[in-house]
Amino acid sequence: MCTATWLSRNGSLHLFFNRDEQRSREAAVGPGLHESEGVRFLAPSDGRAGGTWIAVTELGLALALLNRSEGSAPSRPGSRGRLIPRLAAAPGPDDFASRLLREPLRDLSPFRLVALWADSKSGALATWDGDRLRLDKLEAQIGILCSSGLGDERAEEERGRVWREHRAATEDWGPSAHRAFHRSHDPEPTAWSVCMHRSEAETMSFAEVEIDATTGVLSYVAGAPCAGGRPVELRLPRATPVGTR
Repeated sequence: MCTATWLSRNGSLHLFFNRDEQRSREAAVGPGLHESEGVRFLAPSDGRAGGTWIAVTELGLALALLNRSEGSAPSRPGSRGRLIPRLAAAPGPDDFASRLLREPLRDLSPFRLVALWADSKSGALATWDGDRLRLDKLEAQIGILCSSGLGDERAEEERGRVWREHRAATEDWGPSAHRAFHRSHDPEPTAWSVCMHRSEAETMSFAEVEIDATTGVLSYVAGAPCAGGRPVELRLPRATPVGTR
């Protein structure tokens, strides 16, 4: 249950993410510095299974993982959050695809994984339905993806409508408009609002990635974005891919 949006503007890539979870789930660990195959990345950590749902790497890559309601789950599923750390060293879409195709996905429940590079006009969307992996190009200019344990299709419909309404009503659609969208309860706070609230689950955190020519930044707010919590911000200097250093 999540909402991801992104925007490329004025030489910077922005990725925004509402993480929706059961209220009973263990609290996440705030963002920290991690390393995979010598590549450093910033990411929060899941409080139950480890791994993460969003990251920014020193190679200019932003990754975001959404659960998928359609498809078949294994009887004893593993952690989908393990994928991002294993893919964090990918310098571009081709290497990302090769790495993902080598992953043992059969023990994972369905998911969608967004990969966006600051220096590329297109990203990648990986979709796993429990049986087959599909890889598609992703427009990096602007976009939205939604998921919900109650049904991805309705989440896309309800939140997509609010997305279009907000964009139509906003003359200068930039990062601040994205942040306002992720705080939105339009038309009211429900299971389908972008900032989601229902009896057993709600939006548990908001994360924002920004990557420019020199730096990757991860800003993280614990709790629903409508609550106005104080963000924790970490910065990571950009680096050259190992093969070109």
